[in-house]
Amino acid sequence: MGELTGQPARKATGAVRGMTVSARRRAAALLSVTILSGAALAWSATAANAASTVTLYFLDGASHAYDCTDGKTWSVNAKVTQVHNACGTRVWLHQYNNNTGESWCVSKVSSSDPPIIKYANLYISGNSAAC
Repeated sequence: MGELTGQPARKATGAVRGMTVSARRRAAALLSVTILSGAALAWSATAANAASTVTLYFLDGASHAYDCTDGKTWSVNAKVTQVHNACGTRVWLHQYNNNTGESWCVSKVSSSDPPIIKYANLYISGNSAAC
């Protein structure tokens, strides 16, 4: 017996009244794509910088990769010849620790050749706009 109705319980068949089989298939496919798209958007929004790095190449031929941690300032203290920014945000090189002197901005997911001077630090911005 069905709950509260006094009617016999119906066997669940998965059928939806008023919809053809092909309409149900199209609806299921659309729902799957919508769910997957939402999951991908949520992942990309939360993981923009999760596994990315900024690689600095130095005048002496060495290089070093820095994690893309929004708001983080990394000590550099070296002459930089190239920046490869794989972060989802822009990054800044600063000549002095108090962020004065020469500054060089590198847009998200790009490379750049800054003026070759000694930079004190690398700042990972939370700003995803281009420089």
